[in-house]
Amino acid sequence: MPKRYRGPRNEASRRDMIAQREIITGALKNILARNDSIAAAPFTDPEATVAITGTAVSAGGSLESEIVTGGRTVILTLTGAVWHADIAADNTRTADLVAGFVAAESEAAGWTAQILAGDGSMDYTDVVRTSDTVVTVTLPASASYSVSTHENITIQIPGSALADGAYGKGFTINTVPLKITAGSFALTGTAVAGGVLESEIVTGGETVILTLTADAWVATMASDNAITTAFIAAFTGDASGAGSWNDENALAHGNIVRTSDTVVTVTLPAVGAYSISSNETLTFVLPEETLASGVTPGNQGFTVTEGS
Repeated sequence: MPKRYRGPRNEASRRDMIAQREIITGALKNILARNDSIAAAPFTDPEATVAITGTAVSAGGSLESEIVTGGRTVILTLTGAVWHADIAADNTRTADLVAGFVAAESEAAGWTAQILAGDGSMDYTDVVRTSDTVVTVTLPASASYSVSTHENITIQIPGSALADGAYGKGFTINTVPLKITAGSFALTGTAVAGGVLESEIVTGGETVILTLTADAWVATMASDNAITTAFIAAFTGDASGAGSWNDENALAHGNIVRTSDTVVTVTLPAVGAYSISSNETLTFVLPEETLASGVTPGNQGFTVTEGS
């Protein structure tokens, strides 16, 4: 028959046992006291994913002008995780989610300055918890938003935005779904399609048609104003000196027609003094003020062949 344990055999042993119990009890109390901070600590869960959709993401991203006007959506759909019940309310969880929309660039009037702060100041009112797994963020309008190049926005979903999982803590998900970008443009017309001779620049009448994709000309483009003047000044040649395009450019607003939101037609005027000794390339660089997006989409050009 097994012997029954009757406790420590002497006073010293009893004191040692009590001391050990106190140490263990104290350690457990400290762990329990720190439980909230442990639960909030983020970690990466490879099983959880997020799908990014919405109008701000589709078709390759958003234009600067679309960020200015606001209303574009970013829809975050979780797999293997659930949004916290309090997400989208006026609290630190929603503030953490909003702060997780981070721009890789540091434009003076860009995302960080104007959307997270500035006149955009995205906050909980722009966030909706559509379901346990779906949150929709509607980007606020920001009239002051202005960028000189593309901005890439990384969305980091913090653990605080998610319901506690099996491990009693949230996790962080990273992705790069949103790109604010410029459109593009193409050149057509009689001066481009079959090429143009030096003598045809002299006599004038050739056309250059500029067609935008994923952008629009500002409404006052081609009027007698500073916008059209900037457009003309940005139409340059690679030659210099007397007789070159840069020296003889006679374009005026009357030679330019805004055919539609996406098309501008330039009819080259007669330039009697135009004279080149070798082929010259004429290039359009569209100034940002001519475009609804406000972002220059690169350049396009065509060649003037010497002679007649």
